Amino acid sequence: MMLDMLFEQYARKPVAICGVSAGGLGGVRMVEQLRLVAIEFHMVPVHNAVYFSFVKNLFDENGIIKDQLYGLKVNKLLDELVWYANALKEARSKEEI
Repeated sequence: MMLDMLFEQYARKPVAICGVSAGGLGGVRMVEQLRLVAIEFHMVPVHNAVYFSFVKNLFDENGIIKDQLYGLKVNKLLDELVWYANALKEARSKEEI
């Protein structure tokens, strides 16, 4: 019901999804299913996703991510999200009201 009420807020807008899990797959199955839900609500899921695996061991004692490759993955995800946000914003602006 809540998703239906907010349809205009997210329809034709991009969405980036990250998965988190205690295991090795990083929530990959959840991400697959959530992409399908997003499509049904007229959202545009970006291709890239970030999977945070073994979350209990992911951070050091200061809360910093141990594996620096996650920074690169997140930046790639955000770059794609921004690209789609700009492209879709322009497309939405050309629609007749």
